[in-house]
Amino acid sequence: MKKDSKKPSLKSDFYKKRKIGLYLGKSYVWLILALLYVPILMIVVYSFSDGAGFANFRFSTANFTELFTSDSDSVQRMKTALLNTVVIGLVSSLFATVLGTLGAVGLNGMSKKPRNVLLNLSNVPIFNADIITALALMFFFLFIKVDRSVFTVLIGHIAMTCPYVMLSVLPRLKQMNMSVYEAALDLGATPFSALIKIIVPEVFPGMVSGFALAFTLSIDDFIITQFNRSSTFETLSTYIYSQAAGKAGLSGALKPLSALIFLTVLAGLVIYNIQKNKKAKAAKR
Repeated sequence: MKKDSKKPSLKSDFYKKRKIGLYLGKSYVWLILALLYVPILMIVVYSFSDGAGFANFRFSTANFTELFTSDSDSVQRMKTALLNTVVIGLVSSLFATVLGTLGAVGLNGMSKKPRNVLLNLSNVPIFNADIITALALMFFFLFIKVDRSVFTVLIGHIAMTCPYVMLSVLPRLKQMNMSVYEAALDLGATPFSALIKIIVPEVFPGMVSGFALAFTLSIDDFIITQFNRSSTFETLSTYIYSQAAGKAGLSGALKPLSALIFLTVLAGLVIYNIQKNKKAKAAKR
């Protein structure tokens, strides 16, 4: 008698492998999310603790009270550093958005070879190490005999973030029908008027993305700021560095400040995505 031999089903093997792949993919995503957000969530949780360390959790709002009511030099320096960080970020991002957009428009109008050469040159600050960029800017300011100040920090941040704005705007320009711009010129519009009324509305989403990316990079920067600031000017990153390197250590008010910054950014992203989804649904109707 012949024994029944069951042949393996190719279809079932395919679905098994697919299921294993999905599990591995989901596990990888959850691992990355845990590495990104667990440390941040720890800061949020321990901002409500007055314990001496992370191992000694004692629920308290003392850190928030210190942040909003304390008149100590450390807290006042931290608030000033936060204000400096936001102002430098907004101003440098605004200039970088304008310059980056104009640069993207200029590159888009060039022939292929000059465009590729200038695009590669503009990408150097992106791939270059921050420490090299910071040293180059510092030596440049020393060479032209400009004292390090808020102005030099601002120039450094604009130089650092401009290429990112260009990369955000260029794809929008490539999708745009440039014949509309040319038609506006033929109908008597000036190049500047056609730029504002035709090109800017088309590339505006890319400008917003570039501004947001430039602002994020600016407030996050430490190396360029540290090498090009004066001794009396501090941003949040340089303040944290000086406090961590000092004998007194980090202020307890820094934990709730970090938590509030994270929650503010998270709320902004949620609101932006909700509005974006509403507009997408309205466009489909």
